Amino acid sequence: MEVSAQHIQQLSSALSQIDGLQIHIVEAQIKASSQQIMQKLTVTGNDRLGIVKEVTTHLHQLGVNIYKLKTSTESAPNWGYPIFKAQFQLELPVDLGIDVVQEQLELLADDLTIDIEQ
Repeated sequence: MEVSAQHIQQLSSALSQIDGLQIHIVEAQIKASSQQIMQKLTVTGNDRLGIVKEVTTHLHQLGVNIYKLKTSTESAPNWGYPIFKAQFQLELPVDLGIDVVQEQLELLADDLTIDIEQ
């Protein structure tokens, strides 16, 4: 999310008043040239506590920027337990292949399926 400089302190103060919410505000540094590759990716797996944090932390460790993220849960068609689904639009560094991202995310859990939109 982008916030103008004049509103950062007010937003930070308001968010810090919400119980149970942890925030981290980072001031973006504008790059002279964009060395990013846009890629769409969908992560599907059994819903569990902390799955968004696991995936986003791992993407951060790979140097991937999350441009857009949409999450949802659905009932599994035949079993009825919840299935987690996250649709990402990612900005990858030019020296990082999407196949590496896929392999690394699949190592997080046996039940995660990583689909790449070509």
